[in-house]
Amino acid sequence: MSNDENFREQVARLAARARESQVVDAQNEALRLNDEMVDLWQQASQADDAGLEGDAIWLAKEANAKAGGLQQALARLPQEPRFTGEELDWMGRRGDLVSHPTFQPLAAFYHEHITQRMGVPRFLPGVGPDGMSRSNPHYIELMQKALEPAGYEPPIASPDEFLQTLRETSKYGRDLTAREYNRNVGRLIEAKRRGQYSDR
Repeated sequence: MSNDENFREQVARLAARARESQVVDAQNEALRLNDEMVDLWQQASQADDAGLEGDAIWLAKEANAKAGGLQQALARLPQEPRFTGEELDWMGRRGDLVSHPTFQPLAAFYHEHITQRMGVPRFLPGVGPDGMSRSNPHYIELMQKALEPAGYEPPIASPDEFLQTLRETSKYGRDLTAREYNRNVGRLIEAKRRGQYSDR
């Protein structure tokens, strides 16, 4: 092997190790900033409960500053834009969380932590019957625990919100009225009861 080849291999190895080190540094910084931000919000809440409005506002400003730093640290982590059906289904039922500005960088951070530091693979070996990769249920469970606040319940769409979504996303639902929708759901329920329709 020539000196040039040795040098190229050495540079590639060092560059890869430097990238790994940068990711670890960003993860550690994000963890630190997240802990500090949570601590500041707890202090702000306690100050507000005690009627110390000035202290509560100052602490809230500090917490917001930590949140800005956290977003910057999270932005330096590798992003994974492709989602599996299970992940899309999970996100679809939690629009209130997914729409928050910090959701995507936090999800990327926890994905990196779970897959790299904890060693939990995102996908199961092989592929499903549809030829697509299958999400690892353990990975989904860990991501759910990391991203959902304690005691979180996914919102239930009201009939009006569901109908509005149907109108906006389906060419068949554009002119659908609530009465027509309810009548068709009633027909479907009756057809299922008589065994004329199956979900399979």
